[in-house]
Amino acid sequence: MAAEILAGFLPPFGAGLGCLLAVATLLDNDDRDRRLILAGLYLSIAALLLHGHLFHERALIHVPWFFRLQVPFAFLFGPLFWLHIRMRLDRDVEFRRPDLLHLIPAAVAALLVLSGLLRDSATQTNILQAAFERPANDPGLQCFLIGVCISNVYFLVSIHRLLAVARRDGPHRTNAVLLILTGLAAPAFSILVFLGLVLKNPALAQAQLIATSCLLMAFFLIQRRYPDFFIELRKADRNERYMNPQLGPDALERLDRQLEELIEADSFYRDADLGLPDLSRRLNVSTHQLSEYFNLHRDTSFRGFLNQLRVKAASELLKTDAERTVLSVGYEVGFQSKSAFNRVFRELTGKTPSQHRRAQK
Repeated sequence: MAAEILAGFLPPFGAGLGCLLAVATLLDNDDRDRRLILAGLYLSIAALLLHGHLFHERALIHVPWFFRLQVPFAFLFGPLFWLHIRMRLDRDVEFRRPDLLHLIPAAVAALLVLSGLLRDSATQTNILQAAFERPANDPGLQCFLIGVCISNVYFLVSIHRLLAVARRDGPHRTNAVLLILTGLAAPAFSILVFLGLVLKNPALAQAQLIATSCLLMAFFLIQRRYPDFFIELRKADRNERYMNPQLGPDALERLDRQLEELIEADSFYRDADLGLPDLSRRLNVSTHQLSEYFNLHRDTSFRGFLNQLRVKAASELLKTDAERTVLSVGYEVGFQSKSAFNRVFRELTGKTPSQHRRAQK
């Protein structure tokens, strides 16, 4: 009885919470790509929870067009989790065009699902009835399981990286273990889904929905309780990656000199599309060496170093060129949006660009 009550309440609640978390993430002041990835992850979990609940309750009979919409999200949530972990652990990592390749399976699945929506309502209802009777034989559910398996590969890759961080002693270890358990939960839950479909056992489906809802709520509470959850992890990951430094004193001194010359010569930081590989080629070092230089020698990231230079240049422009708009100043020094300019400027100076300009008068 208690399990039935939980199965009837937790999945819809978890789906609603996922949607709210996605909206809150989009309204956050973090980097745009990071916000979009995390919001997409929350929405994927919400969609899978809602679909699982409606399928289990056989309520999909009232909305047969919703039956196959879970398939793209099954392909999507694994890559999004991997991208989220990768970008959180290393602030130098950005979402670039090659990363779109990881989302192609989800896009293909979405196109196939949308083409199926062109069928008339009676055909969709018949397909749904057949899936209720023989779920293991339904092509849509088979594609769903394939998507879950692909996503599990991304979860395991993420776990492999987190294990390297968890091996080191420190306050970060608990955070790493929590993320590892989260990553391991996805393959475990997918096994429950598979067994539930093959054995036609609703109790297994109920257990998977309840566990996923609880996991989402736990993740939400942990992030609320520990807003700096990833900071210690990022430091530990940095120490793990640069345990054997490749740059000696002479190389560090040379890089110091080259960077100062570049800043004076062409203000390279004003290029909004500049990435770590671009600068490493100009300095004739590997990306790993340049990342090591910033993280260990400058005690910042490549992105943090660029932001320091950009904010310094923006402060000067806001002070000396009163005719220019705040937005044009942001674009001039290398920021790609007003929100990013405001967020970084406030982080480094404690004021927004507009407040800084007014304080100079």
